[in-house]
Amino acid sequence: MTIHKVTSQRIVTEEKVLSVVCDMCGHEHRPPGHISAHRGEVNWSTEGGYHQDEVCIQRTTGYNYPEGDGRDVQFFHCCPKCWEEKIVPLFPVPPHEEATDPV
Repeated sequence: MTIHKVTSQRIVTEEKVLSVVCDMCGHEHRPPGHISAHRGEVNWSTEGGYHQDEVCIQRTTGYNYPEGDGRDVQFFHCCPKCWEEKIVPLFPVPPHEEATDPV
């Protein structure tokens, strides 16, 4: 028996979000590197590191089965400035706040 070793390369294709535009004011957020985005969740922080400033306005409809998620998600990208100046004033009550546990 003759054994021949073959080295193969695995090609991985990734999609990276390089910029996002606020759907309300048109502000383009283009941080160094890429943006971590899942559905409508975008980190608008300009501080880098572990700082987060996420705004997500979304509606999720459909069925969420144990075997898999079959829901449709509609969302708007909204920058923090529009959140404070345009979204929050639409409601007669302040936004709900929930503190996360510190590590």
